[in-house]
Amino acid sequence: MKVLVVDDDPSTLAMCEAALDDAGFEVHVAGGADSALALIDEVSFDAILTDKNMPDGGGLGLLQTLRDRGDDIAILLMTAFANVESVVKALELEVSDYLEKPFADISIVPRRVERAVEAVKLRRENHNLLAQLRERNAELESLAVRDSLTKLYNHGFFQESLRREFARAGRAGTEIGLILIDLDNFKAINDTFGHPVGDEVLLAFAGLLVGRSRAADLSFRLAKKDIAARYGGDEFALILPDTPKAGTLAKAERLRANVEKLELNAELTQTISVGLAGFPDDADSPRGLIEAADRAMYAAKRRGRNRIVEFQPALMASSDNEGGHS
Repeated sequence: MKVLVVDDDPSTLAMCEAALDDAGFEVHVAGGADSALALIDEVSFDAILTDKNMPDGGGLGLLQTLRDRGDDIAILLMTAFANVESVVKALELEVSDYLEKPFADISIVPRRVERAVEAVKLRRENHNLLAQLRERNAELESLAVRDSLTKLYNHGFFQESLRREFARAGRAGTEIGLILIDLDNFKAINDTFGHPVGDEVLLAFAGLLVGRSRAADLSFRLAKKDIAARYGGDEFALILPDTPKAGTLAKAERLRANVEKLELNAELTQTISVGLAGFPDDADSPRGLIEAADRAMYAAKRRGRNRIVEFQPALMASSDNEGGHS
């Protein structure tokens, strides 16, 4: 292990250097804080043993500089003039150990340095383990709210988000746009080209929604607060908070136009059928808004696909709603 001893007293430097060298450390010495910093920039030290009081600033100043730089090194402070204020300051700066001079037994120095280095190593390991645990928890949380194939939010998260946005919009008096999207003729794609190609289409469309696709241009971009979800199968949903129906329609049309630019199988050109509805114009509950957008989407499919239909009350009784999705 590499240790730097910093002291303006040559006799203390010599004693510490000899004791640490005998204990098997690689020892470097500096007569002040400035020369110590120069060495620290050149050598990766495991520990620094520094006097608290020196003409050019002392150990506390050196410790402050290293902590400000983010250097994670075991630092032991030596002093012949300890006081409560300096001890508190050293603890605030996370000093590894505090040694009083003159040393009654110089052999304690290597032992205290080794103990301080081991403590820093344990802290680093704990930090690494915590970082790994946070990363794993984030992965598990993502699995709970994300669709496994497209990585968009899943149906459950969509429902929860829509309820949350309704509550927020009710308090703030704002609007919500909801877009439901069906990939046209998706069953035929699976039947003709196989499910792997179908999955590629789903991934390409999801990439377009979140800006991963090269086909996406500046004409279509979701805002940070917008929520894109895989509603189920070949259906997708977009929640647009603080968006009136006119803005929802404009975004839906830009999306529809971009879908045809998707890079798919040479024999494929994908289109979408889109239904949209808005709060408070078309519904006063999450369930009602979903039903309104769903009826509009099915009307788009019945009217020839590759189109957008806004919800109108007449759709509740229209023949556009006969039958099921396909």
